[in-house]
Amino acid sequence: YLKAYKNAIVLRIRMPMDTISNERNLINKLVGYPKVIDSIPNSVTFLSTLAQAIEFLAGNKKTGIYHVVDGDLTHREILESYKRYVNPVHTWNSITLEELRALTTTGRSNCTISNLKIKDEGFPMLDVHQTLDVTMQKYADNYLMEDSP
Repeated sequence: YLKAYKNAIVLRIRMPMDTISNERNLINKLVGYPKVIDSIPNSVTFLSTLAQAIEFLAGNKKTGIYHVVDGDLTHREILESYKRYVNPVHTWNSITLEELRALTTTGRSNCTISNLKIKDEGFPMLDVHQTLDVTMQKYADNYLMEDSP
């Protein structure tokens, strides 16, 4: 259908993360689970990167399909960053994919996708671990503000 529209753009994201606490934020989801598969890498999108990508691509009149992902992280890396910056006493139990299958009725999607197309357009991306640290530090600041009277 999109081929009929010469000025259309599709931005694909994966596992969105933000500096603000929200039920759809991957950080909130992971922190809420007592058991986590934490060794499988998945592509993630930081909403700050998505906003910059929208401005960059629209400003350069780009069309087509772009994967706006910052790179790949494991859930362990995200939770360790949460523990480092937000809540040093946070704990979770690591489980395998097989153990999760025994606990749930729905399947689990693990996916890594390439961001080379958007990078090839000249869009600058920081290392995913740097972006995780910056995001988690801001998340911690917002978290502390929420708890203040």
